[in-house]
Amino acid sequence: MNSEMETPSNEQINMDDRTKILRLDAFRNRNESQPSCNQRAKALATLAVLVEYRDTWNAADGYHSGYYHHWPDTKWCIEIDRENVNLSSSTNGHGILYFASRDTRDRFYNTFHQQINMLRLLF
Repeated sequence: MNSEMETPSNEQINMDDRTKILRLDAFRNRNESQPSCNQRAKALATLAVLVEYRDTWNAADGYHSGYYHHWPDTKWCIEIDRENVNLSSSTNGHGILYFASRDTRDRFYNTFHQQINMLRLLF
């Protein structure tokens, strides 16, 4: 390619560049039902605050993030996807919003259900 702006040929574009172009095209062609950048930013900020609250609530129960060997075998989770928010338990891992007791998980959800439901647009 010379210094003038010209469209590179397929041979001149490596696979990483093609992936970036496809992602950019997908971003430009989003349909109206997709959340805006501002909506996603607000939801991500809400998630950050909820994670801080989660850690505080778990610490009040005597459980601290990062010290998983002290946790009970079952973790009580709030699972979120685009369609639903589910209250569940897990013995083989956890998601982002997890708690050491069912009662704490339920109280957390009842306290912050509006904020938790806002997170659905991230999935």
